[in-house]
Amino acid sequence: MYEVLKNKIRELEGGSTTVADSASEDDDIPLKMLIQETTAETPNTSRDMFWQTYEHFAGEGTSGNFQRKREHQSVNTLDKEINAYANLPVIARFDNPVQWWNDNKLRFAKLFPPAAIYLSAPAGSVASEQVFPEAGNIYDARRSRLTPDRAEALLFVHHNLPKLNFKY
Repeated sequence: MYEVLKNKIRELEGGSTTVADSASEDDDIPLKMLIQETTAETPNTSRDMFWQTYEHFAGEGTSGNFQRKREHQSVNTLDKEINAYANLPVIARFDNPVQWWNDNKLRFAKLFPPAAIYLSAPAGSVASEQVFPEAGNIYDARRSRLTPDRAEALLFVHHNLPKLNFKY
């Protein structure tokens, strides 16, 4: 989790990461085991699965007594911020993470912008429901060899050019 967060922030700052860089050595549980655990259980609602995953990674009783300790030596401010954030206690389940980040935005100046992006919730599901039919329009008989990355880029351009007031 730590490595994924660190690599994502470096990407946003203009750095690059490789697949080897994004492989985390300190994951709590391998992805293969996590998939086996979730498929072996009886089907739950997505909300139940979300909170089960939260409890697994955050631990029971997240009222401040659970702390993640990271022992990484860091030299730059991004690493220091990530280490400081990783060593904080996990907020309680019913606390407002948006408010927490708003209160700590000066303390975690480099982590705040990506957190604000990932914590923002869409106003509704209409936009996401419209993307699927549009993706179906991109893949047709003439574009059957289109890679997923290119299709995603086409969808991104289609939805974001109007926001830049680009007339075509």
